[in-house]
Amino acid sequence: MSIEISITDNDEDTKYTFRDWAEVEGYLEVVMLECESFDNYKELITLPAMDKKVWEKFKRAGDIVFDMMEGS
Repeated sequence: MSIEISITDNDEDTKYTFRDWAEVEGYLEVVMLECESFDNYKELITLPAMDKKVWEKFKRAGDIVFDMMEGS
């Protein structure tokens, strides 16, 4: 069973899709898409597929950066 979750920004200009990577079980693929027209998105970037350990490191790094940005 394949699982895919898409999250759209409030402005609905950008959508992020998280899905099972088809090549290897247990890996996550993250895709960033930009809205071209009504409900039509084009792919901007696909991050390299990550397992849970790498995803946690990636997420932690992002959290640290956002904490730093809030402090400035």
